[in-house]
Amino acid sequence: MQVLKAKGVKLGNLTNLDDARLLSNETNKAKATEFADKILPMVLQFRNNGEKLPAIADKLNNMGVKTRRGGKWYASTVANILKRQSV
Repeated sequence: MQVLKAKGVKLGNLTNLDDARLLSNETNKAKATEFADKILPMVLQFRNNGEKLPAIADKLNNMGVKTRRGGKWYASTVANILKRQSV
């Protein structure tokens, strides 16, 4: 490394962390919206049948449907899908 430094080679991560963080946030938001768009019809169908949020979460879990990050559904996760779509 000392040889490279002596030659004037810039070492280390040259990425602007603030720009990388903003890009990451935009990417995560886009993926979350894409997932919500796919799962929303199913959630709305249960909701229109009079199901409460915990019951919808249970149904999704029993059907083997995973959240976007591969986890379990909870009432709050279902609510977040509905909030994201402004329903």
